[in-house]
Amino acid sequence: MKKLVALVLTLTIFALCGVAAFAAGSGIIEVTTPTGTTDTDKNTYTLYKVFDAITDGTGSYSYKKISGKTTALPAGFVEDDGGNIYFADIVDTAGTDTFKVMINGSETILKNKTTLDSTDISNIWNYVKNDSPVGSEAITGPGKVTFDGLDDGYYYVASTTGALVIIDSTRPKVEIVDKNEVPPMDKKITGASTIDADGKNAIAQVGTNVEYTLTITKKKGAENYILYDNLGAGLKYNKDAKVYIGTEEQTNTTGSTKYTKTTETDSALVVSFDNDWMAGLDDETVVKVVYTALVTEDALQTDPANNTAHLEYGHTPGENKTPTKTTHTYNAKFSVIKKDGKGEFLAGAGFVLKNNNKYYKYTAATSVAPEKVEWVDNIDDATEYTSNATDGKLSGEFTGLADGTYTLVEKTVPSGYNKTADYTFTVKGADVAGGLEAENLIQSSEVINNQGSELPSTGGIGTTIFYAVGGLMVLGAAIIMVSRRKAEAR
Repeated sequence: MKKLVALVLTLTIFALCGVAAFAAGSGIIEVTTPTGTTDTDKNTYTLYKVFDAITDGTGSYSYKKISGKTTALPAGFVEDDGGNIYFADIVDTAGTDTFKVMINGSETILKNKTTLDSTDISNIWNYVKNDSPVGSEAITGPGKVTFDGLDDGYYYVASTTGALVIIDSTRPKVEIVDKNEVPPMDKKITGASTIDADGKNAIAQVGTNVEYTLTITKKKGAENYILYDNLGAGLKYNKDAKVYIGTEEQTNTTGSTKYTKTTETDSALVVSFDNDWMAGLDDETVVKVVYTALVTEDALQTDPANNTAHLEYGHTPGENKTPTKTTHTYNAKFSVIKKDGKGEFLAGAGFVLKNNNKYYKYTAATSVAPEKVEWVDNIDDATEYTSNATDGKLSGEFTGLADGTYTLVEKTVPSGYNKTADYTFTVKGADVAGGLEAENLIQSSEVINNQGSELPSTGGIGTTIFYAVGGLMVLGAAIIMVSRRKAEAR
């Protein structure tokens, strides 16, 4: 008897396990990551069940609310008195593709809708977003995620890449490709003294403005596009960003917000684009953000003014972002070491810098204004740097220069020395394409002053003849005196 009871219990447990295994769904949903996914992109797919599905085994389905869910159906969905759910319009008269159902005890004519627009998708998301998901899978890089063991039903796949995908669960397997695409984003310098062919490097004078253009290509499933731009040291954002499509500026109007500048400081810009506006643009539309920044500090090759930007996108803000794009803004400086003809450091020589018949003037930064380089007509208004005896260096360097040809002019000459010849040097803008070699951006010269030479004579006999005549007279007197003594002796 004990053996018989044990056998019955074993068979019962086995049968229950078999029923449980048999009852579990066998549906599979496989999702392929979007085109353009890089090895470092992180995407997460979360599966929600919207409605239960009942099939008669012939491939026909009827949809019903999930047991226990009392939330009102998303707009556009209709439930008849039998609990069957349709995505349909209520129409007044019967016609092609219409059918009749009982709703609240009244005969109602419905016409099936076949296309979900962005509003429908948003409504469905709001219907399920507070439900417990059926599953969630994360993936890094291109590839596939798989949800299996699914019951029949109408499912919503939430993708962090962008707008969401709704599908039917069918057997044995549903394969979908995430149609959302990674939106390309780029940043270039479009306005400066000299710019390289790629728009990534430029030379600009301190105190001038540089223009930057960021481009975002709208892709399928565009959602939560947020542009982040960070200005590094040496640049000050002018808070003048504008948005364009082609050459047409995009502006917000009453009841239509296209974008919001959520952050605008001296060093940062954040632009959030409206989802509905983005959804209304054709795929592959290029949206441009253009702004200017003031060059406020010396930016040499060893320490350029770097400006970085990236775009965040997708259903979950902050989870997906494009690779960071960086631009570099440079300028040049020129320094002098002063020596005399013997190679000794020489103090007291004053120099100014000349360009296109104007003179360099440097204004240091204050609490209310950044440093500035400008060019003045009068040499007396120019910035003059003076050499010292310790190391021959000037009291300052000619910094913040753009590309061009410059002339060093000695304005103050040390006493007892001759004025040195003017010295010409060039900051080659063409070198920007070759990486801006340091010897071009950081230049110096050793300038020599020689002592004044003895001035030439204009003529005259001077004192020499008097010495000569005096000597002859003394010699003659001596001869006469000797001759007289000899005569007297005789």
